[in-house]
Amino acid sequence: EEYYVLKFQQNSRYISCAPFNGGFGHAFRYINRHVHKDYNNDPEIEIEEFLHLNNIDLEGTVVNLTAADINKFVASRREWMGYELNVILTAHAGNAISIGNTGEGYQGTVNIALITNAPLDYTGMVNALQTIVEAKAQLFNDLKIKDMKTKKISPGTSTDTVSIFVLNDEEKIRYTGRATEIGMIISEMVYESLQKRLG
Repeated sequence: EEYYVLKFQQNSRYISCAPFNGGFGHAFRYINRHVHKDYNNDPEIEIEEFLHLNNIDLEGTVVNLTAADINKFVASRREWMGYELNVILTAHAGNAISIGNTGEGYQGTVNIALITNAPLDYTGMVNALQTIVEAKAQLFNDLKIKDMKTKKISPGTSTDTVSIFVLNDEEKIRYTGRATEIGMIISEMVYESLQKRLG
């Protein structure tokens, strides 16, 4: 079974829309796992079974699923004000849909993770999530990736996820939108990484 695990050196604060342990809280690891494009299980039940089989703790583990080839992940690293910013993602755009369409079950998901030791507070983490989604939508627009059904340009696929992990408890940084330097860097990292995979 194909998956990769990012293990954190310390307990991280996180926000995520992952299907397993999504929401917000504290995490020790992030898993991005390949599944068949016809995957139709209850993800909470099936992922819990997967974790048990692989002797991985359920608590503190955030898990994403994708039918994309996880061996073709893209990782990038930048520094800002002495802090590390790391983006790792997998992407396939076959399931790109426009607003108003729920999709046809095509293969494709964009899973993006940002790992940083910059002292973002929870507002800054939500702001960074917005920055990441905007960068993804811009890339889809610039590449003119279209919904196969409506033929309209799509902002992403129907199953995309973003997960943000902060390895710092100080909670000093509130603003991470694209008008800020850190937000600009994050958006560039996401855009350029997606371009390598989809461009």
